[in-house]
Amino acid sequence: MGETRLDFLTQEAVAGELLSERLVRGAFSPEEALRRAIEIGSALQKIHSRGQVHGGLTPLCIAVTDNGARILQSVPSPLVSAPYRAPEMLRGEEADVRCDVFAYGAVLYEMASGRRAFPGTGQELNEAILRGTPPALDESMPAVLDEVIAGCMAKDPSLRRQRVQNAVIELKLARALTHRRR
Repeated sequence: MGETRLDFLTQEAVAGELLSERLVRGAFSPEEALRRAIEIGSALQKIHSRGQVHGGLTPLCIAVTDNGARILQSVPSPLVSAPYRAPEMLRGEEADVRCDVFAYGAVLYEMASGRRAFPGTGQELNEAILRGTPPALDESMPAVLDEVIAGCMAKDPSLRRQRVQNAVIELKLARALTHRRR
């Protein structure tokens, strides 16, 4: 493992598989996507409820542990975080909670589809973030994931979900309904 991974809030060492390592194996099953989306969103909400902004949420700073997902300190690399940046960050604006919400949507999209929401590098990537829309998810994924992702990734920050907590509540309700139908 080599380097110590630290929890963003507690600064405690975290053991577990990085989400980026898990994504190498492809898209998540619908159940796993919902479960992990709820865990990651809940962890991000804790950060926001303490008045903090992560500002660099990517699959490289999310650990999947036996006790759920944990958000780690940011990886200080513009190349790593580039595909998860909100449009306003590309315009040089200060990162705020809504930027984290955008990145959360991009991470959820990648978990559910097995591919990045915005492919490419450099200017091509920037244009995709500013003007592009990721393709719809496979129909095997719960519709609520498409809805949550779209709300999290609205280009205009004033139209974007303002709190990740609302997305988590929607996902929890959808998961409970799914379990109830079985």
